Amino acid sequence: MILDAEFDYSKAVDLGYISPKLHELIKLFQTFGESSQVLCLIFVERIITAKVIERFVKKVSQISHFTVSYLTGNNTSVDALAPKRQKEILDSFRSGKVNLLFTTDVLEEGIHVPNCSCVIRFDLPKTVCSYVQSRGRSRQANSQFILMLERGNLKQRNQLFDIIRSERSMTDAAINKDHESNLRAFTVEKTNAYHVDSTGASVTLDSSVTLINKYCEKLPRDKYSCTKPTFEFLPMEGCYQCKLILPPNAAFQTIIGPSGKDVRLARNLVCLEACKKLHQMGALNEHLVPSIEDPSEADHIVKNKDSSSGAGTTKRKELHGTTSIRSLCGTWDDKLDGAKFHAYKFEFTCNIVSEIYSGFVLLMESKLDDDVGNIELDLYLVSKTVKASVSSCGQVDLDAEQMMKAKCFHELFFNGLFGKLVLRSKSAKGEWEFLLQKDTKLLWSPKNLYLLLPLEKFRDISKGSLQIHWSGINSCASAIEFLRRKFSLVAGDGADKGKITSPCDTSSSHMEYESAHEIHFANCVVNINNLKNMVVLAIHTGKIYCIIEVVTSLSAESPFDGNNEKSGAECITFSNYFNKRYGITLRHPGQPLLRLKQSHNPHNLFLNFHEEDAGDKSSQIGPVNPKMPAHVHMPPELLCLLNVKRDVLKSMYLLPSMMYRIESFMLSSQLREEINGETSSFNISSSLRLELLGDSILKYAVSCHLFLKYPKKHEGQLSARRQSAVRNSTLHKLGTDRKLQGYIRDSAFEPRRWVAPGQRSIHPVSCDCGLETLEVPLDVKFHTEDPKVVVGKLCDRGHRWMCSKTIADCVEALIGAYYVGGGLVASLHVMKWLGIDSELEPSMVDEAITAASLHTYMPKVNEIASLERKLDMNFLSRDSYWRQSHICLGQNLGLASVMRVISESENNTISLPSIRAPKALGDLVESIAGAILIDTKLNLDEVWKVFNPLLSPIVTPDKLELPPLRELNQLCDSLGNGGFHMVVACPREKRDNPDHISDSSHLKRDFSLLPCQTEEHSSEPVARKRPKLDEANLTANTSTGFLPPKDCSSEATDCSPSIPVITSINMKKGGPRTTLYELCKRLQWPLPAFDSTEYKDRTLFESCEGLEGSKGQNCFVAKITLCIPNDGDIKCQGDARSDKKSSYDSAAVEMLYELQRLGKLEINVPQ
Repeated sequence: MILDAEFDYSKAVDLGYISPKLHELIKLFQTFGESSQVLCLIFVERIITAKVIERFVKKVSQISHFTVSYLTGNNTSVDALAPKRQKEILDSFRSGKVNLLFTTDVLEEGIHVPNCSCVIRFDLPKTVCSYVQSRGRSRQANSQFILMLERGNLKQRNQLFDIIRSERSMTDAAINKDHESNLRAFTVEKTNAYHVDSTGASVTLDSSVTLINKYCEKLPRDKYSCTKPTFEFLPMEGCYQCKLILPPNAAFQTIIGPSGKDVRLARNLVCLEACKKLHQMGALNEHLVPSIEDPSEADHIVKNKDSSSGAGTTKRKELHGTTSIRSLCGTWDDKLDGAKFHAYKFEFTCNIVSEIYSGFVLLMESKLDDDVGNIELDLYLVSKTVKASVSSCGQVDLDAEQMMKAKCFHELFFNGLFGKLVLRSKSAKGEWEFLLQKDTKLLWSPKNLYLLLPLEKFRDISKGSLQIHWSGINSCASAIEFLRRKFSLVAGDGADKGKITSPCDTSSSHMEYESAHEIHFANCVVNINNLKNMVVLAIHTGKIYCIIEVVTSLSAESPFDGNNEKSGAECITFSNYFNKRYGITLRHPGQPLLRLKQSHNPHNLFLNFHEEDAGDKSSQIGPVNPKMPAHVHMPPELLCLLNVKRDVLKSMYLLPSMMYRIESFMLSSQLREEINGETSSFNISSSLRLELLGDSILKYAVSCHLFLKYPKKHEGQLSARRQSAVRNSTLHKLGTDRKLQGYIRDSAFEPRRWVAPGQRSIHPVSCDCGLETLEVPLDVKFHTEDPKVVVGKLCDRGHRWMCSKTIADCVEALIGAYYVGGGLVASLHVMKWLGIDSELEPSMVDEAITAASLHTYMPKVNEIASLERKLDMNFLSRDSYWRQSHICLGQNLGLASVMRVISESENNTISLPSIRAPKALGDLVESIAGAILIDTKLNLDEVWKVFNPLLSPIVTPDKLELPPLRELNQLCDSLGNGGFHMVVACPREKRDNPDHISDSSHLKRDFSLLPCQTEEHSSEPVARKRPKLDEANLTANTSTGFLPPKDCSSEATDCSPSIPVITSINMKKGGPRTTLYELCKRLQWPLPAFDSTEYKDRTLFESCEGLEGSKGQNCFVAKITLCIPNDGDIKCQGDARSDKKSSYDSAAVEMLYELQRLGKLEINVPQ
């Protein structure tokens, strides 16, 4: 619930729902300015106070622009936060993502937030130290320190005055010391302290040891390494000298300090000298605090600081627009003197030789790239495959009349096949209207302006003349004019309203045929022998058909064969049907009918039906009846004959899929033009494979760049920088900055929603986001984590919800595509375009090798020689290996272990999956690969030449061996609807003996596959856990209250299954469900299914004054369904509870008592 602006806080204070102090705190927050300028700490005394106020403040709408959180210590309290969560919240507060932070005294000291603008003491400090330290947290210039006192509370006022007086007394005592003591103190501090003049920060002998330990703790490390300093004491005459050894990844490793009279003083002196050196080297900042390097501050390494934590994740969904395809845009529609087009011919070849498809030509103003305008595609129909090819045919000139007729072809055919030509009027009369009756300019958009025209058959166009099927196009223009006249007559008041007359028919309606071989159409008279496979247009519905044959045995006076269920027992003729249904009177009822093939919706022809059907044949039950073609009978005079053959109509159904793929190529070419890359290959089948490849290339390039650019950084710092550069949130920001989201097509092709120029869509999807533009701004209000939001569903404006991680994946896929097309140089080019600094200069390799000699550890010569023999290579610069191979690990483990791993893998004496080696050995092997890469000047071929024998045989998907237990689990899941579950029984002596576990070949297990019990008539599998079989299941379970069932007598002949007995039901939260689950496991029943319903209960608010309008508290009522094999389902309902899990427990109790009533269970609760 959100407390809106109309919420009466004063009334809530009077009723006691919120305290006056909390009300004043809310009003104080309202006086703050922009959220980006506010960083406020609010100190409270108790953890529960911080948690409750934080939840309340989040619901106040007036300050909803602030981000609120709370931070407490990691003590034993149930509301305490884990250390990892504490660090995340504190980092968010430092970066400005959290504006209001409620905390306890845990943040009174030890943190530094330079931009903290305000500190509020909601609860008064108890000591002077607490008062001074909390006040010191406000570090920003002109910051505020606010203490909240209850008006009229003398105790709080006196407590605050005592604290202020004590502070002043301490200050006066420090100032009023005698001059001699001050001089002595200054001399000692000057001698045994280090000061920073710019900030006044200092470190003394006593604090130097703590600072060194704190510096070592901040160094990057993993769970295998230790970052503590080491001290070695050297006794001298009457004094001691100390040698400090820092971890290998510190700014320096060793330092020897001045001598001291005892061990403690010598340690402090060497730590003070180390602090001086660390500050001079930049490891300590001007405040003498360890410099924690933020990878985002590195040059050319980007990080999305402004985005939320969900950027680049699968949970977050974002609304994005689509990029318009510039190649499809045109301006020729306004030209009155003709236009020049670039022509691209479509040819279709079917694997069935007898199937003929007409060629088409694509006319557009823009010229396509060669790899877009010359392609081949496979289109999969139900029982055949069509190979489509696109080729450039130069340029074509069309005059104004030809462009007008070409537009008529578009409007007639694409609306007749994939849309509607005849529509119901929106007027009260509901009359039929012709879509093309009036001006059709609204059907054409400059952003989608091109022409698809049929070609003449058997014409040679290689000589330069493109033979467009103008006779068929002209007939379409004539048909539109004919229909406009007819619908204008129907809409008028003439005597011929509703009657069909033919322009060539001027005689009486009862005329006889001039010839038995002529058929009267609505627009012409044609010989009966010239009609097969011709395309016709129904003038009363606007649908397009193809003539199959002339049925001489039927006429309009024959019984009507459609809509029998509507006509009932009355037998009507075709003439009667069209008269009653459409008000049409036929003039030639005696001429034969035509059998027509109906048009159908377009399909996604990229799906290979042959492969899918072959895989599904085994699962089909019974004979499969092929779908009969949809044919209808119709009088010829209701049809307008077009001079177009069936092969043109067949090709029309291929165009949506064809153009969708070409549009994708155009979009890719447009993106390539923006990137200005060097690759031109788009023949890549899988974007998932590209993502995998791009991820590897990205990490390789960034790792090499960081290693070469920062030769003095240790591996922990380089890993942090690389992680920041390649993380999904960074890639998401890089992609959105380049507007890559507009180029992403993450939804399946919907052929019914594909719209050609001049076509009106009949499957609109309205836009609910309220944006008029094609592009969606990058705003938080267009982000959601609602799982109900559908991803990839385009609206009519091109907006769709997209998974945030999709953008990051596409950035990696783009890098992979450029690597496939142009190698590493092309992939580096696109990374530079994206904003990722990954330059690999050869000169940087020499500098990195030179800087590697700065490390102090030097391996033995025989170890290097042994490694070179194993690798069958010689290092040109041996220092490169020791820089890359993490010297801290080499000191502890030595190279002998690495030699042994490599030697055994070469001789195949060990099974690699069973190796249990420390992570350090894996790091060393990776480091050897890095050393070879640097030593060969980034020659990947040489690295592969060395490592290919070590990694062979390379694991492929068909050779991948799964662990036996996992493979058996997959086998169980694949058997039957419910499958099987597996029971594993290991002897106790082998489970308790670890020696038997190391060798799986000697471990004997008893496996059994038990069929899952599922509901007979349910198609959904029942979710359940695999029961474990051990001794605990065979004895009494005191935690659930089960007693072992009584054994049947061996003498009984019809021993029925024993009834389980429950001694008690644990009524704590979760107890009844646990008892019911244990019962189901013992009896091998499917686990019960719960379904809860939430509602608002106002019974508690009806008697409360001032809360009459409250919605009430949330209540849950759960229903439970238990399926007992061979007995059916049992359903129960529990009582209302305040939370969902408690309602489940109530329903479980009802189920247990219902099972007792049915005789399935005994509940013996002790009295």
